[in-house]
Order: sequence, then structure tokens, then C-alpha cells
Amino acid sequence: MNQRLLIILVVAILISVGMHLYSVNKITAFVRNKKGVIRSRIDLSELKEVINTNMKLAVVYIIFYIAFFIITALFAVTGWFYQAILTWFLFGIITLPVGLIGKHYENKIKSLRIESDDKEVGRIFDTYLVQWKEARWKLPA
Repeated sequence: MNQRLLIILVVAILISVGMHLYSVNKITAFVRNKKGVIRSRIDLSELKEVINTNMKLAVVYIIFYIAFFIITALFAVTGWFYQAILTWFLFGIITLPVGLIGKHYENKIKSLRIESDDKEVGRIFDTYLVQWKEARWKLPA
């Protein structure tokens, strides 16, 4: 494999895995801290920051992914077609499990219990989950 492509691949994998680990760490810390329960609007405020981090990293990852595609496509066009395809294959093989693990941790947020006398807490939580599915930089204010 072309040395430049190998360096690009390693950097791309490290960045991708690093972003996923950061997001998983934020989610894990929040769920552990709250013991799986949302009790107040303060908890929702903290949850919003966790979700916003996850959403921002997803947007950054998409931009990064497009840049990675363009760079490897340029290598493919300049005669390194098979190496570029191998680079994409290796990137996918390595980052797919990391993404699936990230989804597992996102589901921990989605399965938080609501234990609050304030009925708005549950409604706001549900709204956050719906908005989290949308492509955006962060949850609305």
C-alpha cells in the first residue's frame, strides 16, 4: 500500500475512534452519574449537553468522512485505485464495530427512566430523543 495512503488511513481511524470514544465516555459518565434515572430539569440540562456533544461529533464525523473520501478518490484517480479501495475497505472494517458500539451506548440514554413529579420532564426528554434523530448541530434552545 502507498505510504501516504497508509498514513491517511491510520490518521482517519485514530480520529474516528477518538471521536466515538469521547462520545461514549460522556454518555457512560452521565448514565452512571444519574444511575439511569432523570429526576429534574437540571438532569435534562446535563443530558442536553451530552446529546449536543454527540450531535456535534456526528456532524464533524460526516465532514471528516467526506474529506477522507475526497482524498482517497484523488489517489484512486491518480493511479492508486486498488490501494484507495483497500483503504476504504480497511477503514470500514475497523470503524464499523466502533460505530455499532457507540449506538449501544446511545441506547442507554434512550432507555433512561423518568422519575419526576414534573410532567414536563418526561415530555422534554421525549422531545430531545426525537430531535436527536434529526441531522443538526445541536438541540434547539
